[in-house]
Amino acid sequence: MVKQPLVNKDFPTHKHLFLFVGIAALIAFAPALPIRFLQDDLGVIIQNRDLTVSNIPTMAGKSYWGKVLVFEEPWRPGHYLYRPLPVMMFAVEKALFGMTAWPYRIINLLFHALCSVLVALLCARLLGGWKEAGRVSLFAGLLFAVHAVHFEPVVHIVGRAEIGMTAATLAAFLCIDRARTDTRWIYVMIVLGLAATLFKEQGLLGPGLVGAYWLMNSEPGDRKNLIRFAIGTLTWVVIYLIVREWAIDGYGPTRLYLPLANHSFGHRAAIMSAAFVKYIQLTIAPWDILLNYHHIRLIAPDTMLSPIALLGLLATVGIIAGSVIGYRKNRPDLMLGFGFIIIGLGPASNVFFPVGLLMAERLLYLPTAGVCLLIAATLKGRLGTGRRMAISVIPLILMVALCWNHTWLYKDPMRVAVHYARNYPKAPRLQEMAGMTFETYKRFEEARACYLRQRMFDPESKRPDINMARGTIQELQDMRLQVIPMDEARKTILTGRMKQEMVRLKQFGNFEEAPFHLGKALYLLDRFDEAKIEFLNTVHNSERASGPRREAARLLLDMERFKFGQNRLLPDLIDELEAVLAGDL
Repeated sequence: MVKQPLVNKDFPTHKHLFLFVGIAALIAFAPALPIRFLQDDLGVIIQNRDLTVSNIPTMAGKSYWGKVLVFEEPWRPGHYLYRPLPVMMFAVEKALFGMTAWPYRIINLLFHALCSVLVALLCARLLGGWKEAGRVSLFAGLLFAVHAVHFEPVVHIVGRAEIGMTAATLAAFLCIDRARTDTRWIYVMIVLGLAATLFKEQGLLGPGLVGAYWLMNSEPGDRKNLIRFAIGTLTWVVIYLIVREWAIDGYGPTRLYLPLANHSFGHRAAIMSAAFVKYIQLTIAPWDILLNYHHIRLIAPDTMLSPIALLGLLATVGIIAGSVIGYRKNRPDLMLGFGFIIIGLGPASNVFFPVGLLMAERLLYLPTAGVCLLIAATLKGRLGTGRRMAISVIPLILMVALCWNHTWLYKDPMRVAVHYARNYPKAPRLQEMAGMTFETYKRFEEARACYLRQRMFDPESKRPDINMARGTIQELQDMRLQVIPMDEARKTILTGRMKQEMVRLKQFGNFEEAPFHLGKALYLLDRFDEAKIEFLNTVHNSERASGPRREAARLLLDMERFKFGQNRLLPDLIDELEAVLAGDL
């Protein structure tokens, strides 16, 4: 009896590609669909008052964040992000789905499945066609579909920017063959390049890589089409830069509030080399993902002579050299594999100019496509029909297991808080996030411990003091309202602590919610006249419809009606406060 191979010699076909990749993406990420809105989702979608269908015609002239309750200051880095396409999509989805997170994620998941298919098709295109490289191309698409480092861009709704940019960039490469014989496809490529940039700024580098790849594989008669592509691309790039300058008044964030902004070039390069080592680890084995990074979370070297900095520098030089060698040796698989890593991570490296974040898993979305392409090139001819193909399923299963583990963790906010508090004591932003979660669940001592660690490892920030004051005030208020049991001894301790924290709040001026928390502390101490001054300061200096502004108006009216027993505010001011409370002013 003849032994039959595990799979047919014609496997896989394009039909298998779409079926398997779609199922793989669904298996890996569908369990995460019910997770609540996470982190930047709250600011970009929930709190963004500009995010309405009626505002879509004006969104080309606004920043990514729009008007967000907690990001009103013009120096915040978010105000220098210009991504109108995802914002327009979010506006439509918000009108359709409201505050339910899972429909937004389904759209992210569909985009992710599309990107996975495009990765497989591009692998086949670069490695000799579907018949010759179908199996390694399918493996590359499946690996991209289930890679656990994609948990952040797929599950975080704001990851739409990375996913959309990647889809448009990959699709542009697959249009080149058609553009050789039909000039209409050149315009499709130009539009895809523009779309990638309107999804996310890194898309601006995609057309350059497309042009280099086309030039490498040019045929007789391609010159005119290449010139058309170059002229069309340069035209929209110039228009884009002009519109961006008009819309957000600048091309990049100020140096305030940015990681590494005031560090020397050498120190930035050393820290980002260490970050690159972390990126490599996340790409190979993404067993530990975070919602926010800080350079103290990394092994942060002071100079490039540190071993980890040298290792990161060596890896960076190797990737750049690999892309150049691929171009010179006419190896498009190498050029694009390394090129995707460069255009994905280069602009966000903080080395040449500061950006709004240090590092994040979502930045690895396009680079992972390059990694999958390099893996496919390495495995070409080595992935047979028997045992080797069965073994190749093992890393896919491991990635799915990691995705499920991340889903289990992020489904419970308290589970995340405990995880961050215990495992990342030196990461200030993670400690703040854990503390705010503990505070929400009335675990005030654990919240304060997190804020103290935040202050220890980020001593220049005022946020830890604001957080500790808010937590103390909230605990005292909950005692008064009998939300938590009254404890007179504990109340005495908290009152003394709050008086100490008020000294710091008075020094902060109008920094964020400092006047509001100071007013609330004074209110709880029955110092109503002083509290009134701080609440009026909050009402007159906060943005419309902000939470602290409305709460300050409510407390002012309560004091007017119940504490004083007579009118001490002017009638016009009372009308203004009632309008603020109603959301009309």
